[in-house]
Amino acid sequence: MALGLVTLTLVAAAVVLVLVLARPAAMEARGRNAWVGIRIPSTMASDEAWVAGHRAAWPLLRAGSVGALVLVAGLAVLWWTTGRDDGLLALGVVGVTTLWGVAVCASAVPASRAAREVGP
Repeated sequence: MALGLVTLTLVAAAVVLVLVLARPAAMEARGRNAWVGIRIPSTMASDEAWVAGHRAAWPLLRAGSVGALVLVAGLAVLWWTTGRDDGLLALGVVGVTTLWGVAVCASAVPASRAAREVGP
């Protein structure tokens, strides 16, 4: 039964970590670097492209992450009230992780567009 709680905690921690690391890039507090951020050719072209790309990606990334946290909370309530630690919970975790991953990857699209508009 503890496996469900551990899994939900890890998913929530990953979502929060991405939010904590992404927000400074969107707010110009973190410049171009090799470790954190949307590191695609268009955003790495210049400091201005980096900022523009991260600002454009932030709303989608934030919405996807908040949505994932809401779903994780819902799964936690399901786990807590029913005590279920079976396939239903696992399917929910896979679903949340997949939807969140799509939002994270999809945020690169507006980032790339905005960065290309700024130019190198």
